[in-house]
Amino acid sequence: MILRHCWSLKEIHPSIGYHERLVFLAMDYCTSLELFPPIFRMKKLETLILSHCRNLCTFPEIQTSMDNLVKLSFRRSGIEVVPSSIGQYCNNLVSLDLRWCRYLHSIESNFHLLKHLQFLSLKGCDQLKNIPTEGLFDVECCLNVFSLSCSNLQRGAVNEFLGFPRFLRRLSLGGCNLVDEDISTVFCEELSNLRVLDVSRNEFSRLPSSLSQLPHLKFIDVSFCYNLVELPDLPSGISILIAEGCRSLKIGDFPTNHLKWLWKVILPPSNYNGERVLQSMLQGNAIEDYFISILFEECYVPIRGFAREAFTLQLPWNWYNKFSGFLVYVDRWNWYKEEVIVIKDVLGMENGDGVLEVSNKQPLT
Repeated sequence: MILRHCWSLKEIHPSIGYHERLVFLAMDYCTSLELFPPIFRMKKLETLILSHCRNLCTFPEIQTSMDNLVKLSFRRSGIEVVPSSIGQYCNNLVSLDLRWCRYLHSIESNFHLLKHLQFLSLKGCDQLKNIPTEGLFDVECCLNVFSLSCSNLQRGAVNEFLGFPRFLRRLSLGGCNLVDEDISTVFCEELSNLRVLDVSRNEFSRLPSSLSQLPHLKFIDVSFCYNLVELPDLPSGISILIAEGCRSLKIGDFPTNHLKWLWKVILPPSNYNGERVLQSMLQGNAIEDYFISILFEECYVPIRGFAREAFTLQLPWNWYNKFSGFLVYVDRWNWYKEEVIVIKDVLGMENGDGVLEVSNKQPLT
């Protein structure tokens, strides 16, 4: 049953809670809906979507086992409390989406019985304060993706209340007021399967050295962590590092000598080690795919011999075998005159190694 975008719908007949054969129910964007009837016999329901129902303040009352329910979404709804019935009657739930439920303030009981839960998002739940002290998850649950963004969390609450499952692959804790004491206890051997980590918009000044012990980590985002002053050694398999807006970050020896798979970097303007970063990335394994991305905010890469006119790039041996083109982006506020960007092979392909010169000089005619 699909009742999407029924903006004038305020209530539903109670009989819907007795539909034993209903499998799919989507009522997203029913912005006037104020109440969903109690669920008594919807035993075959697999998907229930009540997203963007901003006037829906009460979680549906569940009074029967819903073993077939695998997807439940209340994204951007007005619900205030997640009742204990969800952990009692929805044991096979796989996905629970509570993103941007800005009025959600309490989760009444843990999710220890949700053994099959793989996705849980509490991103943007800024009013969330009450979480079970015994932790939301069982450490043996199958949770792969968890995101939490809550500006009202007290310091230390992330570790005290949550306890992350060891199978977690994607973890987002952006905007959770994490300080050094919090962040130092988040990373442990139990998170050895972690692939993606977002700890942006937090208050810590350093990341723990144990970060390097996460062997499968590929992506880390520390953007807009204004107090962050340095980076630890990163896992050797890291591919993407985002540090946009980290105005206190000072990088001396950028730790790229062992980061052979690093292909995308965004660093703040306070970093002045652009030449080392660029050359290290060009020497890594990622360049074999002939694509790297590097961005220094509000500044240019200060490569030796490049006075905003020309610089050279050392490319891998036989780089031209899979050549498809070069992308050069020039960001200027005002163009006072027409500029021409020239790319030329300095040594020539016959030498094997490629040395390219990129400049804004007019070619000789």
